[in-house]
Amino acid sequence: MPDCAENNCRKEAGFVHLHVHSEYSLLDGCARIPDLIETAAQSGHTALALTDHGAVYGLVPFYKRALAKDMKAIFGTELYIRNRNGQPYHLPILAENAEGYRNLLQLSTKAHLDGFHGKPCVEIDWLAEHSKGLIALSGCLKGEIASRILVGDAAGARRNLECYLDIFGREGFYLELQRHGLVEEERVNKALVTMAGETGVGVVATNDVHYVAREDWRVHDVLLAVQTLSTLTQKNRLRLSSSEYYLKSPQEMERLFADLPEALRNTVAIAERCDVRLDLENLHIPVYIPAGGRKIGDTFAHLRELCLSGAASRFGAHIPSSVSARLEHELKIIGEMGFAGYFLIVHDIVSYAKRNGIPVGPGRGSGVGSMVSYLLDISTVNPLDHGLIFERFLNPERISMPDLDIDLCHEGRYQVLDYIRKRWGREHVAHLGAFTTLRPRAAVRDVGRALGVNQKLIDRLAGAIPAYSRDINQVLKESPRLQTMLREESQAGEIVRIAGRIQGLPRHMTQHAAGVVLADGPLSNYVALQRAGGEEIITQADMHAVEDLGLLKIDLLGLRYLTIADRTVRWVAEHEGGGGGMDDGGGITGCGGSAISEIEDIPLDDPAVFAAIGRGETIGTFQLESSGMRRLIRRMRPENLEDIMCICALFRPGPLGSGMDESFIRRRHGLEPVSYFHPILKPVLRDTYGVILYQEQVMQVAQVMAGYSLGRADILRKAIAKTDQAALEREGDHFVAGARTNGIPGGTAAKVFALIREFGSYGFAKAHAAAYARTAIRTVWLRCYYPVPYFANLLSLNYGWRERFDQYLSELHYLGIRLLLPDINRSEVLFTPEGGSIRAGLGLVRDLGEKAVAAILAERKRSDYRSFADFCSRMSGALSKKAITHLIKVGAFDCFGGTRPGKLLALQGLWDSGRKEAEAERARLMQGQLALPGAERMDWTDMTAGAQGADRRGRVCDAFVSYSPPEFSDAERLKMERELLGFYLTSHPLDSYEEAIRALGVRSAADVGELEHGDAVFLCGCVGAARGNRTRDGKRMLFATLEDKQGRADLVVFPTVLQKYGHLFAANNDRPLLVWGRIDRTEQEPTVIVRKVQEFVKAQ
Repeated sequence: MPDCAENNCRKEAGFVHLHVHSEYSLLDGCARIPDLIETAAQSGHTALALTDHGAVYGLVPFYKRALAKDMKAIFGTELYIRNRNGQPYHLPILAENAEGYRNLLQLSTKAHLDGFHGKPCVEIDWLAEHSKGLIALSGCLKGEIASRILVGDAAGARRNLECYLDIFGREGFYLELQRHGLVEEERVNKALVTMAGETGVGVVATNDVHYVAREDWRVHDVLLAVQTLSTLTQKNRLRLSSSEYYLKSPQEMERLFADLPEALRNTVAIAERCDVRLDLENLHIPVYIPAGGRKIGDTFAHLRELCLSGAASRFGAHIPSSVSARLEHELKIIGEMGFAGYFLIVHDIVSYAKRNGIPVGPGRGSGVGSMVSYLLDISTVNPLDHGLIFERFLNPERISMPDLDIDLCHEGRYQVLDYIRKRWGREHVAHLGAFTTLRPRAAVRDVGRALGVNQKLIDRLAGAIPAYSRDINQVLKESPRLQTMLREESQAGEIVRIAGRIQGLPRHMTQHAAGVVLADGPLSNYVALQRAGGEEIITQADMHAVEDLGLLKIDLLGLRYLTIADRTVRWVAEHEGGGGGMDDGGGITGCGGSAISEIEDIPLDDPAVFAAIGRGETIGTFQLESSGMRRLIRRMRPENLEDIMCICALFRPGPLGSGMDESFIRRRHGLEPVSYFHPILKPVLRDTYGVILYQEQVMQVAQVMAGYSLGRADILRKAIAKTDQAALEREGDHFVAGARTNGIPGGTAAKVFALIREFGSYGFAKAHAAAYARTAIRTVWLRCYYPVPYFANLLSLNYGWRERFDQYLSELHYLGIRLLLPDINRSEVLFTPEGGSIRAGLGLVRDLGEKAVAAILAERKRSDYRSFADFCSRMSGALSKKAITHLIKVGAFDCFGGTRPGKLLALQGLWDSGRKEAEAERARLMQGQLALPGAERMDWTDMTAGAQGADRRGRVCDAFVSYSPPEFSDAERLKMERELLGFYLTSHPLDSYEEAIRALGVRSAADVGELEHGDAVFLCGCVGAARGNRTRDGKRMLFATLEDKQGRADLVVFPTVLQKYGHLFAANNDRPLLVWGRIDRTEQEPTVIVRKVQEFVKAQ
């Protein structure tokens, strides 16, 4: 917790800002904290408060920036106080001391968790419970006292003042005066000054800062319009009515309130009273107590004991000296840094998962470089096998919290989370918060809409900005297309300028994808909490602030491929004995006869697996399935685990964009000479052909050439990664000096440093590559040896992910694996292996909900359904007529013989027969026994129950089924599959056109995602879905999907094209179309702007 510190607010300062909003007043403040602090320091401020709306997101970065400038940080927030009638009013509060800071966190937490009514509101009673150590200001015009004054309720304002004085005391509450040139403010100020004179309550001057400089008012005005989804010209929108809400200098504020010197003096007096310093030195890791509460004495000794036990398990009685030496080295650093408990907690979590059959990955991130992690079974990678460096993970020369991430089966992740909550206490655990920010493309769209600019111009501007770019100014430098638009379009310049000012601002706080935070006490003592949309509780601090506060953060990542691999191993062991055979213990016998009962048993050196990888047969596998990755694989032709590690490191934007991949592959194949720059570096760079591929190599180069310690080398690595120019200049001098000491010429050393500075920024953690390469190889092994169960699980876990699912269906066709229709006696929920084929599940059928599927499967456990009539009898009342109709149409009852139209007639007959009898019985009951409960609600299912009803149903069914009208045509059945399952299953309308399509040289729909904006594209496929729309001027246009056997592409058909070719979309009926168009990337997902359409037969 924060400690009280000596006053560092210089008494000669004439004014201190106590009401300030930063970027963390989401889409309301546009003052970035670095700019706030820098400007405040330059204009002579010695202290500054932060009072963001309703939350305390920015306190830690605000404190650190202020500390760096020798400026006092005053912690606060502007609460929304909910009065008795439910109306929220603004109330700024400031933490005077450590207790006040705790209450600040508690109030913000309680407002979000218990008082959220559109905004995080604080009840007046809660304020009274948590008022100690807090100073409150009456607020702006939206404060309750000011609001009552404006409506002429002087008595109500006075009562409200008395209420706040009861809560905070006369020394803890001030009447707030603001002057932004508004008439309403002067009315309020006059009344407040009078009230202060009558009651003796102090007055205080503030400026309600929302932006840094006066000229920022336009940017801020646009930001408010973005927040409220309005335009600048819209009347009665939320806005600040002048350009005076900026960070005024002390001199400006002194002139503004020259007639009220007391209001200025009180700002300084309050700043002197507010004296809180955050504790960013100590750790707040939970105390480790073994499950069951067994006492362990010394935590570090217990860690050593577990490591030695793990070493014996891994290596037997004779532990290699290299392992012992590495273990002692790591334990010494861990002990000195105080992280023994951290390792024990992570070990506890991983052990729980493994004990409960939840698959855990081989490791993740730099923690794989730890021998302690290996011996505790947190990681399954021996760091010595790959020359991994512990200091890359835990650096004794750069004190920071370790970061051991855990990959889990995504289905078991929530079970592990629940265990953590129970194990360490729910109040001690929360999900990590994370900010979503305004990306350049989104900022352009938001700004354009706020300015009321034509949508076509907005689309063109957004389309010129790459989806994942982070800096619009950098894009502008590199994009001639964007430069041209700025020259030709008068409004484009302002859009881009303002978008550049708001890009990167936080938009809202959400739940981090994987992070979980633990503390040694209730988390709300250290950080405020809130909800993330639903019920999950998250921190009001991101990962950097959480680490600064000394809280334990663990990333628990749900990895679908672990689930797929685990399910496949279990299924094969249980059902097959498979292509590799079975061992006597119930596991799979893989290559070389080794028993495989879990994922970790899968070998990493199978030649057949690497042959398949070399051919690019990796669709559906971890890390290796994208088309770009498969191209890289084919060029490189990997032969072993180390090669896959290199591929994982190479396939990233930095290396690919710099040409590093080309140089690496040419050197690997002997097409380019290998250079090490200096003989001393050959041992470091030999395995990567002289290319600095891994972050660990940067550290080793600094160690062997310039005499760096590994800790100092890690600091250099981090400076390179952050492109910290000042730090790199210092390190460059140190590097060259160290190399000279080792007898290496300064010129050579300078060239090597320039090289690691350039390519080191692309470096990948070798520890991470070592872990992920293992999972990649194991998924390829399962795909090679057990493709049917592997793809059944792959399809099940990716059903609903359109692009991936379509790609996997296409791969099944390539592999010759048949998909079978749903079957009422064989199907499960999703996809299951069946011989050499894969059976589609009942859960895929449209309008058949989870409860209905569960009911069908539960009844089937008693015995298989013997006939359609038997199914109808046993499932009477559990399914709707529509659901049974859909089951018939997709062939789920084909196993009983007869045709699908016959079964549809039988179903209709049953329905009509039962309904007529029920109606007759209802009439009799209503005539003679009106009081009989439920008589008016009886339906046909009541009348057809029991043996008599079953016999009646059987006769009706037999009559219609035996009649057996003609079966649906192939085209009709395909259409039903597409409509009711969401994809073509037994065949595809394009099957008979494959040779002709290849001859035309069309692109696959799956390729659209890899094309650039404006690229021409020629496609062939069937229209899957079409949705009409209208342009702003009322003309008809169309959005559609075009499907081929590899995937789907989104089409946009504008009015002129639709007028010419619309009849082809309307009457397509699964006939293939040829489509010409251009790629549009104005949205995150690419679309095809259609230029021309032809029916396939005519085009030939």
